[in-house]
Amino acid sequence: MSLRNLLRSLGAALLALSLPVHPLTAQDAVKTDAATTSPAIAFSARSVTVTDVTPVSKVILFGILRDPVPYAVSAHNFTLAQASDASGSVTFDLNADIAGPAIFAAVDYDSGRYALAASAGQTPRIITLPKNALKKKDEEYQFLELETRWLEGLCVRPKKGAWSIFVTDGARLDHDGDTDGMVLIDAAEMHSLVGEEVSPRKFRPHDVVIVIDPRRMDVIATEVNE
Repeated sequence: MSLRNLLRSLGAALLALSLPVHPLTAQDAVKTDAATTSPAIAFSARSVTVTDVTPVSKVILFGILRDPVPYAVSAHNFTLAQASDASGSVTFDLNADIAGPAIFAAVDYDSGRYALAASAGQTPRIITLPKNALKKKDEEYQFLELETRWLEGLCVRPKKGAWSIFVTDGARLDHDGDTDGMVLIDAAEMHSLVGEEVSPRKFRPHDVVIVIDPRRMDVIATEVNE
């Protein structure tokens, strides 16, 4: 296990033991099938295959794999980019057994089309993005505020770049500065996965934004509006 994943697992275990469980938002969960028809995601014992994507183009795989232990939350993050083959298919080798709960998103880098899937035939618990969760600075969306204690986030700007972030409530990257059950993300502090820009700087129209809460295995997936 990498040092980064080890720190995540230790932090997750402490959070699980000391904090009450909250969903990502105060609203009721709302399931939706929007934008999930293509691409398609299939699981095997140690890999994830994505089909129906742009041939010979990048595909972003983003997800959480939980260890099957009952007494703590130990999770592994995957944020990977690979090229699809001529048939529009790509297989990501996770180098880990998919033995516990898992939830993954796949984003077609050329088109911005995305899909969500959970392991063992489960349906992902999709949460609607709360109204006013995206917050502006200088007339552009720069911040994202959510009710959660721990999140993994992804932003994909088709053909321009892809960036990720890992934030826990009250830690350095939580810009509200408090351990209060709310996390405030600054787009400028996301880390580059694909593309030349170090960060997205702002959340711009047509960006695909995906957020997973590894404790509840909830997911938010949206395209930023004009």
